[in-house]
Amino acid sequence: DDVVTRGTTMRVAAVVWSEAPPSSMATLCQAAQKPSGLLPVANTAVLEHLMAKLDEARVRKANVVVEGERAATQIQTWCVEHEEKKHVDVHVTTVKEGSGSADAVRAAAADAKRASHVLLMPAELLLDVPLAKVVAQHRRRGALATIMLVSAHEGNAPRVAVDQRERIAAVAQGGDDLAKVPKKPARHCGRLRVCAEPRAVGLAVLSAEAVAMVCEDETIRCVFQDLLPKLCQAQFVEQTLDHADANASASQGEAWDADALGANMAHNKRAMEARARPRKAVVAMETSGMCLRHPKIYAEANREMADRAEDAVAADAKLGHRATIGPGCVVGPGGRFGDRSSVKRSVLGSRVHVGQQCKIIQSVVHNSVLVQDGAHLQNCIVTSGAVIPERTTLKDCLVGPGANLVAGAEFRNETLIAG
Repeated sequence: DDVVTRGTTMRVAAVVWSEAPPSSMATLCQAAQKPSGLLPVANTAVLEHLMAKLDEARVRKANVVVEGERAATQIQTWCVEHEEKKHVDVHVTTVKEGSGSADAVRAAAADAKRASHVLLMPAELLLDVPLAKVVAQHRRRGALATIMLVSAHEGNAPRVAVDQRERIAAVAQGGDDLAKVPKKPARHCGRLRVCAEPRAVGLAVLSAEAVAMVCEDETIRCVFQDLLPKLCQAQFVEQTLDHADANASASQGEAWDADALGANMAHNKRAMEARARPRKAVVAMETSGMCLRHPKIYAEANREMADRAEDAVAADAKLGHRATIGPGCVVGPGGRFGDRSSVKRSVLGSRVHVGQQCKIIQSVVHNSVLVQDGAHLQNCIVTSGAVIPERTTLKDCLVGPGANLVAGAEFRNETLIAG
């Protein structure tokens, strides 16, 4: 699709990569019975938030590449059900389990190869910047790739070293130490800043050259683990000039005839031109966006989106005597709240029924949940269909449908799902 920024038209292909959730999110996805891209944030699926960003950037088609048949079927069903709401034509492709993000690019190669730039995004990404702005910055820098970095709770997330021009000079995977930066980047980048905490790669804008590398080399499985180090090395190739060759005729002790002098001058001219040419870089872009790869990030994303929401309580919500819903809350249609119940900084889905004298604080409650009289929830995630028995106290818990909860019991920092 054509993205227009400041009068310049850029042909962009969007590839949304829905992979199997990491272990930190697998239990939540299991309890919710849906892939991470379909988890609700402020009662709207993450994928729908992402489609809205693509629509804002005038990208009218997205290739959603899904790992595994079951998840692909769920996403395809969601696309059909939300067809009227979407302005982006979504094409769902399934790849086998164990595939990587590079396989996703290759699966969308028909569109990717025709584009001047490829947007590669995880399906669980929440963006806080306009996509058109990201693509424009990538194009302006003439970058091999522009990588958007977001905070990660994962200890094995990439750590990066960035120079003063925001080029990624080196990458350490799996928590490796970045104390020793390779000589070539260290020599050409000068002072480097190493990110103190792990970063997740939230978004990548790939040049046609980078896409060609992915499509031609099937040993590249993951764009971020396999391709990114190669691109980091490639950006310094033009800067490393073979000065020995430039002075070869002098070092050989041969007579300086006219031909040798001319060849040497021509070589030096080419070297200076290489220095003058803009060097393609791998650019890092720091952002406060979120990649939902940990339940804590998921809960935080819901609270942030709820804080921004306006008129976030459904008009048909029914509140009992002295029941209160505080600021920073989102409540879906069909909500019922018993006498003296209170909700603070929480997101509640559709048809959530809350009994009398209940307290829900900083929690995420999905659709069709029953919270019985006197129950207290704090910093919890409760997935659709769950029942919270009366007088139960839950703090920092994940609760799924069919969980074996005892009335009047107290649970702290536990995962409570059936089976």
